[in-house]
Amino acid sequence: MYGSVSIAFQPIVCLDTGRVAGAEGLCRFPEDTRWTPERCFINASQIGRGVELELLVVHAALQAARALPAGLFVSVNVSSDALAARELLHLLDTAPIRTDRLILELTEHEPVKDYAATISLRTDLRDRGIRLAVDDAGAGFASFRHIVRLEPDLIKLDRELVRGIDQDHTQRALTKAVLGFTRDVGSSVVAEGIETAGELRTITELGVPAGQGYLLGRPSNQPRTWQSWGTPRGLGALAETA
Repeated sequence: MYGSVSIAFQPIVCLDTGRVAGAEGLCRFPEDTRWTPERCFINASQIGRGVELELLVVHAALQAARALPAGLFVSVNVSSDALAARELLHLLDTAPIRTDRLILELTEHEPVKDYAATISLRTDLRDRGIRLAVDDAGAGFASFRHIVRLEPDLIKLDRELVRGIDQDHTQRALTKAVLGFTRDVGSSVVAEGIETAGELRTITELGVPAGQGYLLGRPSNQPRTWQSWGTPRGLGALAETA
């Protein structure tokens, strides 16, 4: 717990081996707030303290990441406003883990106000070994504008695109298009929100390299659970802990 924020990590899994490759840090607030994390961020933004709250969560995630297995990458969500904050680079430069383990996920639900500035920041991040991801791809602001303009290192397919993909040829076609794009620009893909065996089978058959979702592992705030992710296991074993 850091101030009023705690962190739960959810595993991100290589779909060809079942190995946990990384973990996404998800913030949790005390139950007595009676608000979801999304509501907390909305309220903070409305009073002009949204970036301050985001930076608090990034700090908490970086500190908690010390308990993760050393080989895992660590991803955290940031808005374009937080990405542009001078304090963020200071947090990253003083992180207690190697910066080449870090991925910043830029959500697609909000617009990027200044793409030129964000692209410049992307260069600063890459100089530090930090990768940039576009989160919620296929469901948010201006569709794939973030992807085309930012050329991220990682693209995370939104759970609405993944849900029921084994039953919908349009979702499969869109996923194939994203995979083709990533091959051309040297990015990678993570499918979010995998919850059924059919979704997992289809995502794997399409060639998506990594996945995340309740079927593969629920978010956990227990360091003992995080440490178990450093031991190679098959997808079946991971699903049993979901």
